[in-house]
Amino acid sequence: GGSGGRGDPAPDVSFAMQYFRRPALVKKIGEILASYHTKHGLSVEVLINDDSASEVHEWGEALAGVPHYVVVQGNVHEIRGYNRLAMMSRAELVAVIQDDDLPPAVPDWLRQARDLQQEHPRLGLIAGMVGQIQGGPDTGRWGKARGRHVRQIPYSDSKGRPFMFVSWANIGPFLLRRSIFLASGMFHQSFSCRGDPGIGFDYEYGIRLWRRKYEVGLTIMQFRYHQGSSRSSGTR
Repeated sequence: GGSGGRGDPAPDVSFAMQYFRRPALVKKIGEILASYHTKHGLSVEVLINDDSASEVHEWGEALAGVPHYVVVQGNVHEIRGYNRLAMMSRAELVAVIQDDDLPPAVPDWLRQARDLQQEHPRLGLIAGMVGQIQGGPDTGRWGKARGRHVRQIPYSDSKGRPFMFVSWANIGPFLLRRSIFLASGMFHQSFSCRGDPGIGFDYEYGIRLWRRKYEVGLTIMQFRYHQGSSRSSGTR
């Protein structure tokens, strides 16, 4: 299912989600993403692959106020799902979000990302949870205090918001500059082993960006992670 004309101007942001059977979160996530347009004035499109073919109607209801496309392509795997949704997207800023993470009510994280893209033309990836630096005085893990040995971001962007460059980062969420994502080969599909989650593809993509003279950044996006039945369902 879908809504929105392909001839319309490109939106400010395209959301890309690989979804698998988390019905309790559909309405919550959908309403937040729709509110970014209806309450906060961003033009958005939402692209979802409903891998489980289980909540197509529910997604349509939750996203009724914004352009959206719900694709039903089973057993496509998380990595291939993200790649294909990014190719479908129309915005230069593509927000890859996961189906067990709740976005914040206010889209400040997207406004910061758009500012950073303007200030840093080669910034191909902005992560929002944890990033790592290998080598030099800042070696270590930075970002959201999800576990041990994670330190707060010590640097800021031009408007005083937490921001730093990192060697690589953990997915969830990832903000991609679409043109760089496509030009650099997207996520590496060799990390999508059958029946297994995509482990390591996020690190590999960050390293590949630096090797291609692009940049990887880290901010704090205020998501609520691992909501709903994370252990009994979800994307694989």
